[in-house]
Amino acid sequence: MTGIYSHQLLAGPRGRRFLLELACLRNTELEQLMYAHVVQGLDAAGRVKVIVELARSASLFQTQPPTSRELVQSLGEAVRSAKYWEAPDTEDQLLALEPIKNALRKLSQVIAENAPDWWSERAATPQFRLQTPGQNTLADPGMWHPSAGIRDWYQHTVHEERTFEHNEADAEYGGMWWSIPAHPSIPMTTRSLGQDGPVGLWAQEDLPAMDSAQVYSVEAHDDSKILEIASIHDYAGLVENYPLRLTASRQHNWHSVTGTHDEWYIPHWGLIAQDYDAVHLSVATYLESATKRIGLRSGATMIAGWSPDATIWLTNKLHRADEGSQWKHQRVDTQEIWLAA
Repeated sequence: MTGIYSHQLLAGPRGRRFLLELACLRNTELEQLMYAHVVQGLDAAGRVKVIVELARSASLFQTQPPTSRELVQSLGEAVRSAKYWEAPDTEDQLLALEPIKNALRKLSQVIAENAPDWWSERAATPQFRLQTPGQNTLADPGMWHPSAGIRDWYQHTVHEERTFEHNEADAEYGGMWWSIPAHPSIPMTTRSLGQDGPVGLWAQEDLPAMDSAQVYSVEAHDDSKILEIASIHDYAGLVENYPLRLTASRQHNWHSVTGTHDEWYIPHWGLIAQDYDAVHLSVATYLESATKRIGLRSGATMIAGWSPDATIWLTNKLHRADEGSQWKHQRVDTQEIWLAA
């Protein structure tokens, strides 16, 4: 069994974008067509050419399966193109058209057959945290308080929601767009891909381009309770079991992305922290679910700002396992590479 099903890749905007980015790595004609689409749009004849080239791309990967680096590079491109504050870009709009989705079907089947198992596995041990400028480090325990971070996040989030509820003029603008507890004291970690480094180096939402990064290995206590989000239904269940209504502050941005007006909810991370130490989002769930409306029994939600394979830590159950290592980013032809310094 591989790490994802083909229907999951086709169902999600990020899954379809991943397939396109992967196909473009080996198909320069398709890459040029997509460039033309971004610059000037594609007419009916151009869309037919895209369909033809997607079919050719499937044959290319049937002959020679994707490498692990091609997969993680394309995953990173799909993550970097995720937007939660405006309408889908031209590529995502094209990929949502039924003829294009149908043309992606064969490619999705080929790639699903070769997807790595870790895309659907539980959070790995050890975990790795990417250190970016301005973040708190595990080297300073005095600044490492996820519980306090959740309280600060919750107070700010509720204050913003009330502000939007009482000021209709703000409805023309967006508030926070994340569904995660975005706070410098709340860490997110990912697994390692061996010589390619942690997943977080390649695929992390809302992260600026970097030439280098410091990476720390972290260990969790043996009694840590980690909730696994292994499907879109798991995520919907998380929000329904721990709901936080944020319709006023999310409506503008999330309507721009989905085209729908809803009662919007995100997970109530303060309540989740009473039952779990961390929550892990699988790559398969991310590719199927991110940047699209997820229906609930009474409203809707989105996965926004949460990166593939990322574990969000809600309690202080981590300790640093090493002194950290420096990684450097390089681009060689069409290949993105992270190397340990």
